[in-house]
Amino acid sequence: MTNINPVIVALRWEWFRLSRRVGFWAIVGILGLFVVGALAIAVGMRFVPAVGETMPAYGFPHVVFDVLSTLAPFLGVILAGFIFGGEFGWGTWRASLARGMPASRLILLKILLGAVVLVVIWIVAWCLAALVGLVAGENGAEGIIQQSPGFPEGWGDAGLKFASAWPVAVAYLALGTLLCVIGRSTAFGVGVGIGLIVAETIGYRLLGLLAGLIWDIELVDYLRWTLQGVSSGLLGNDEPKAIVFLPALLAYAGLFCWVTLAIFSRRDLDS
Repeated sequence: MTNINPVIVALRWEWFRLSRRVGFWAIVGILGLFVVGALAIAVGMRFVPAVGETMPAYGFPHVVFDVLSTLAPFLGVILAGFIFGGEFGWGTWRASLARGMPASRLILLKILLGAVVLVVIWIVAWCLAALVGLVAGENGAEGIIQQSPGFPEGWGDAGLKFASAWPVAVAYLALGTLLCVIGRSTAFGVGVGIGLIVAETIGYRLLGLLAGLIWDIELVDYLRWTLQGVSSGLLGNDEPKAIVFLPALLAYAGLFCWVTLAIFSRRDLDS
């Protein structure tokens, strides 16, 4: 227990600091509005005369999955900015390290805090989606299901698909951490991180379209193992057996963490 207690204490302290940031709760609130809005639209569709569609109870987690899977990279990068970037702006890295914890352990602890926060967000979102589904869903409903290829068949598959967006958020959390350490600021980490996400998303699709039109090749075969490729694959947008992309995504997260530790350990915090 003596080896566990310092970690728990440090983790609680990091959470105390993060929870006092208004921006963090603002981002959580905005994410909550997206989730609640998506569920409200799904429920309200049955009352639109031109639509009149319904879903089974296990369909509502899929609606929330669409929201989380889209926002997961942005959420991971922004969360990294809140946890890491402010340390440089406030000049509090040395005060944190003065508590006697090695820099490598402190950084990993902060990344762990981010991953735990993401887990809690995912659990709350799942519970909300499941509750709405049990209350407002209709068993045997077909309309929307028939229009959604790959829709999960039952709660088990819905849960696995729902959870697949969490490793994506963690991978981008690690990327955002690296960018914050490189740029020594929240603005650099979040700004460059979001820019990379947008450029990667647009560029991935644009290059694929140009390759098909000009060279008549499937560029996805060459970009499949990029960060964007493995993220999309794990989310089920590439192949039926999405789990094959999980080791590659975890390898990206591990690489970002390793580079972060390497840069941080060789940098003078006063510079």
